[in-house]
Amino acid sequence: MKGYLRLCLLFALSVAGCAVCGSVAAQRLPYNGSFESQADTAGWVFVEKGSSQQSGWRWGSAERRAGARSIYISPDAGVSAGYVRTALGYCVVAYKKFSGLQAGAYDLVFDCKSGGMADASGAMKDGLKVAWIPASNGAPDAASMGYSFPAYVTMYPVTSDDGREEFYNIPWENVQATVNVLPNEPEYYLAFVWRTYGGGSENLAMGACIDNVQLGYRTADGCAHRPTDIKVERPDDGSGYVVSWTGMAEEYEFRYYRTNVEEEAKVTEVKGLTASSYTIPISSTPDGVYSLLVRSVCGEDTSVWSELSDVFIYDGSTHCLDFLNFYSENVECTYGTFADPYMTKEVKNYGYESRNSVHTIHYRQDEYDVRTNSRLKTVPDGEIASVRIGNWMEAPAISSSITYRYTVTDGADVLKLSYAAVLQYAESHPEDMQTRIIAEILDAETDTLLSECTKSDFNAKGVDGDNVRNWHRI
Repeated sequence: MKGYLRLCLLFALSVAGCAVCGSVAAQRLPYNGSFESQADTAGWVFVEKGSSQQSGWRWGSAERRAGARSIYISPDAGVSAGYVRTALGYCVVAYKKFSGLQAGAYDLVFDCKSGGMADASGAMKDGLKVAWIPASNGAPDAASMGYSFPAYVTMYPVTSDDGREEFYNIPWENVQATVNVLPNEPEYYLAFVWRTYGGGSENLAMGACIDNVQLGYRTADGCAHRPTDIKVERPDDGSGYVVSWTGMAEEYEFRYYRTNVEEEAKVTEVKGLTASSYTIPISSTPDGVYSLLVRSVCGEDTSVWSELSDVFIYDGSTHCLDFLNFYSENVECTYGTFADPYMTKEVKNYGYESRNSVHTIHYRQDEYDVRTNSRLKTVPDGEIASVRIGNWMEAPAISSSITYRYTVTDGADVLKLSYAAVLQYAESHPEDMQTRIIAEILDAETDTLLSECTKSDFNAKGVDGDNVRNWHRI
């Protein structure tokens, strides 16, 4: 017997003061602060001022990007990563002083994860800013009220390469920026400033987390400049993932590790590369989400690490049903009007962050669907990825489908489907015009249900939210 699975999603949308360790000696560059040991925290100073009920920067293991530790905002001396809002708010600072700097441009790179919030206009209330401050301005201080950031944050802001000065409500990201050292200013402070605006007293789940801080001087000849334009391609032979980059170094070092694992990540490192590419072998690389890092090596000089984050590596040949390959001969993607989801046979995928994607893949374990008030994980626990059907556009109303053809064998005769329905309800619409999701497992020869248990049909009208929330399985 052969069976195939048809998933059809129909839309009817309506518009609607503590020093970890003190040291100000000239800093050897590039600097790489991984916070893995007490030595990695050398020179970092945590500053607080005001109410004892506020949260502050701590070093610990409650959060980390790679390795086992990082620095983060904590309400309980580092036991957990989070923050407490107070009536007046506050600003707390983690900073490090860099000495013996020569004038010129520097690469600043760090990993950042941040909670926080914005007001109704979209302006950040609770969140993180970063400052690069000449030492002649004085050491950065905290503030006992949070209605505004300290003046030095406004005077000496760090702007990321993609134009941001504020960081809030983001998962782990690798942030890259350029900072400058002026003549006759050989010492600078790098400051991470967390602000809680005020006006509340609740405990919140996540403040700011910082890991893997790097600072490197850009040499005049360009040999030790950090590599750029990291790309990943997979050849048709399926042997591996080819990672390439642009650079002018004599040789390179390359490393990669999984980021969608709870335990400390295993880092694979390759040294002595003379070509600006490396092939990750698929046969020995577990499925998952990876960070890829490369740096230039010129004699004793190295650049900071350049990173390409959130690279999904997946070997479909090891799965009985390759449900993530929309271009397989056993997969058919369609979309059309509300009444006809099969009108156009075409993959419409602009990436999981796009509102316009109709068929796309979510693979970040720390991503939550904001259309559910961030209550639903886009990937169920224990899985590597999920497929999303349907876009997030308010109009026009469309429908769409994905059909998988799966051959049942003696060794693989059980097919399980996990699904979650995210439906927009329009009170003015009748039941047959509401958003709807249908999941069916059919016999390919007769085009009929295998049994009554192999169909789920959710309509937004009259749904009991408490009974359908989260992921379900048929």
